[in-house]
Amino acid sequence: MIGKEADLAAFGAEEEFIFNGVDGLGHQDFLQQIRRKAFKEGKTRDDAWMADLAVLHMSGEALAWFETLPDDVQKNWSNLKRAIIQKYGDGSASDQIQPLQAANIATTRGYGNVENNATPPVDPLLPARIRIANWDTPALASTIYFPSSERDWINEGRQRKWKFGGNRSMVYWHLVEPSDPVPDNAISVGTESGVTFYSLRAWHEGGLTLGKITTQGLFWRAKRAWIIWHGREIPWSGSFEVLVGDQSAVRWIRPQVTGSFEAVEGGFEAGNSKALLVARFELGNVVQPGKVFSGDFHGYYGWWNKESVQGNFQVLAWA
Repeated sequence: MIGKEADLAAFGAEEEFIFNGVDGLGHQDFLQQIRRKAFKEGKTRDDAWMADLAVLHMSGEALAWFETLPDDVQKNWSNLKRAIIQKYGDGSASDQIQPLQAANIATTRGYGNVENNATPPVDPLLPARIRIANWDTPALASTIYFPSSERDWINEGRQRKWKFGGNRSMVYWHLVEPSDPVPDNAISVGTESGVTFYSLRAWHEGGLTLGKITTQGLFWRAKRAWIIWHGREIPWSGSFEVLVGDQSAVRWIRPQVTGSFEAVEGGFEAGNSKALLVARFELGNVVQPGKVFSGDFHGYYGWWNKESVQGNFQVLAWA
């Protein structure tokens, strides 16, 4: 045996511990045992190794539950750890472990998908309610939690997909990786000649920029995506997120004349301090998805491989 198999086999001679999810070892002690083993072997930054180790120490009900989890949870310790806490935790303070650091979220950020105006728990996986008192005072991207790298964005997107996927009433940004289909509950943003467009966001040059996606057309059947970037409409073949959920939970407003409202979290771009919002542009019989920076009086949309600028736009807000 070599590599990972040898590393794991080396534990055979050590004191065994088994987590069955019913009795005996509790889930917190189990997580700590995995951390100790990983620390001893210098593997605390190896999520795949730690996940493999964890399943070797599961049995019974816990092992059967593990086998029902998606691959990106089974093979990633960060995702698996969170799943164990959600499955076997009791909601006590010691179980309030957040997968993302949210301490830097300013008080100007609220969260969507909250019923009866209740104060929601801090959950950076949900899109923010960006409170805008008036359009002349822009919302800053620094007051909103965003991932700091493409890797963090992908990991958070996978957590979102695992946690909220299948919940058709929840509005959230759903990660679509190259081999994934676009969910059938994507929120419609534009139309052209009978073709429906949806808003997408993707990691590009240090930020989360916005674009559009469609799964229809006269000459294609697969999904086609574009981002709007520095004067061009660029075809996009990498991973992206598409906004999905209950269309009635959001509305389109004209921010220059609306007064106060809560915008749906869009993205941000390096080099611009303002929050980037989902926008749409009415062009006769065509409605194009696009983007606008908070407080700006013109936005951007892509059409025929070019970036166009337009002052007549609407912004996506919470209903």
